[in-house]
Amino acid sequence: MSSAPELNAVIDRLAAAGERRLLVDLTDLTFCDSTGIAVFVRGDNRAAAEGGWLRVTGATGRVERVLKLTGLAEVLGYGTETADPAATDRPAIG
Repeated sequence: MSSAPELNAVIDRLAAAGERRLLVDLTDLTFCDSTGIAVFVRGDNRAAAEGGWLRVTGATGRVERVLKLTGLAEVLGYGTETADPAATDRPAIG
């Protein structure tokens, strides 16, 4: 919850710089609540609107469980067998 505004700011800065594919390393994240989930969803929606994506990697323990229980693991390409995050691209909307 305390780092959500910082992640939002980084996503906004990267998007403004033209980055459309974002990979977020969650290795050091030990807690994720609805605030963090909202940041991931917002970031993925923003990237998808520009033809890109937001993916996550490195989640463990409770964070991994939250991703799976909320369905975000599938949406954000977490736990796919491939090392290429682009392999989980969704079709562009609109």
